[in-house]
Amino acid sequence: MRLLAAALSLLPTLLCAQESPSPYNKVLDFPDRFFNAVEKKSQKFQDEISKSTAKYLDKLAKQELKMQRRLAKTDSVAAKQVFGNINERYNALRDRLKNSTSDLQQSYSSYLDSMKTGLSFLNSANALGQSAQMQEKLKDVFKNYQAIQEKLNYSDFIEKQLKERSEFLKDRLKPLGIGKQFTDFKKSVYYYKRQIDQYRQIIETPGRIESLILSTVSKIPSFQGFFAKYSQLGSLFQLPGNSNANLSAANGMQTRQILMQEGLPLGNVPNVQNLVNNNIAGAQSTLSSLKEKLSGQQSNGDPSMPNFKPNAERTKSFFQRLEVGSNIQSTKSNYFFPQTTDLAITAGYKFRPNIVAGLGISYKLGLGKDFRHIEISHQGVGLRSYGEVKLKSGFWMSGGIESNYRAQFYSFDELKKYNAWQRSALIGLTKKYAVKNKLKGNIQLLYDFLYKNCTPATQPLIFRVGYNLK
Repeated sequence: MRLLAAALSLLPTLLCAQESPSPYNKVLDFPDRFFNAVEKKSQKFQDEISKSTAKYLDKLAKQELKMQRRLAKTDSVAAKQVFGNINERYNALRDRLKNSTSDLQQSYSSYLDSMKTGLSFLNSANALGQSAQMQEKLKDVFKNYQAIQEKLNYSDFIEKQLKERSEFLKDRLKPLGIGKQFTDFKKSVYYYKRQIDQYRQIIETPGRIESLILSTVSKIPSFQGFFAKYSQLGSLFQLPGNSNANLSAANGMQTRQILMQEGLPLGNVPNVQNLVNNNIAGAQSTLSSLKEKLSGQQSNGDPSMPNFKPNAERTKSFFQRLEVGSNIQSTKSNYFFPQTTDLAITAGYKFRPNIVAGLGISYKLGLGKDFRHIEISHQGVGLRSYGEVKLKSGFWMSGGIESNYRAQFYSFDELKKYNAWQRSALIGLTKKYAVKNKLKGNIQLLYDFLYKNCTPATQPLIFRVGYNLK
C-alpha cells in the first residue's frame, strides 16, 4: 500500500513528461488486492440486489394474490380485470434478471463513471504498463464494473415497474374498499426502494485504493480534458473542453475507439476545477434540498401514507440489527459475601431504532474483603433478558428478568442446583452516550422488585456502567 501511494504521488510529475517516454511511467504496479477487492465488491453487490429483489417480488406477488382473492369474493370479474395473471407478471420481472438487461435505461453512477475514466486515463497514459497480464486484469475490472452497472439498471427498472403498478392498483382499488391489504403492498414497495438505496450508497463509496487513484488523477492537468471528452457525465452535459477532436497522439493518449477496442470502457471522475468552482454553490444547495426531502420522507414515510412511520431497521440484515454490549456492576463486601464485581456480556436485537430486546450472561468475580485481603474466587453466574424503549435526550426505559446463582462455586456441576438460583425483576433508566463512531457508553440505574425474596436480601438499587458496540 505504501509503495502504491508513493507511486501515485509521483504520477502527476511523470505524466507531465510524456513527450519523452520513461520506464518510470510504468511504476504503477497495482497490488492484487485492488483487483480482488473490485471483484469481491461487484459479486457482493450483485448477490444482494438479486436476493433482495427476488425476496420482495415474491412478497409483492403474494400480497397481490391475497387482494385478488378478497376482491373475488365480492366481484370475480373485477378481480380478473384489475389483477390479471399475477404470477405471469412477476415471473416476467424475475426473468429480466436472468436475461440480458442491455436494453434497459442506463442508471448513472458517479462511482463507476469515476473509476472507469480514471483507470482508462492511467492506461492510455501508459502509466499502468502494457503487459498482457495487466491488460487482462483491467479487462476483468471493467467487466465487474459493467456487472454492477447492469444490476443498477435492473434495480431502477424494477423500482419503476413497482411504482407504476402501485399507482395502477391505487386508482383501481380505491372505490373497491381494499384498504389495509393495499397499504401493506405500498409499504413493501417503499421498503424495497429503501433497501436498494442502502446497497447503492455502499457501492458508491470508493475503497481506500480507489479513493487514492481518484484523488491523484484529478490533480493531473491533462486529465481535465480527458474527463471532459470521455466521461459519461461529459458526454451528457458537454463539459468545458469536450469536443469531437481526438486526443493528441503527442500527449501519449489513445483515442476513444482504440480504448474501446482494447476492452476498456470509459467513464468519469469529477471534472475540471473550473466546473467545480462555478457550480459548487448550486450543487451544495441542491444536495441540501435533497437531503431534507429524503430525511422528511424517511421520518414520515411515503407521502401517500401519511400515518406510515417506516422502520429504519427493516432493511438491515440480522447481524446489522444486533447490538453487542458489556457492563460492570460492583458490590461491597458484607458479613456473608466478599467484594464482588459482575461482568456481563449482552446481545440485543433492534426491532426498531427505539426498541431493543436481548439476552445476556454474567459472571460474578470475588475480589476478597478489602485491599489487604484480596482473594480471587467464583462467586456466581447469571442469565439475563432485557428490553429497552427510547424516551428522549439519550434516555431509555429499561427492564428485564434475571436469574442469578449467588453462591461461591468450584465446579460447573454445582450450577445445576435449580433451587439455588434466585430471580430478579428490574426496571429503571439507562443513559446512552456516544464514545466513538461505533462505540456507545451507557449508565444504568435499576430497581429490583424481588430483592427481599433473596436470601440474604440483596440491594434494591443496582448501578451499572457499560458499553455497546454497533
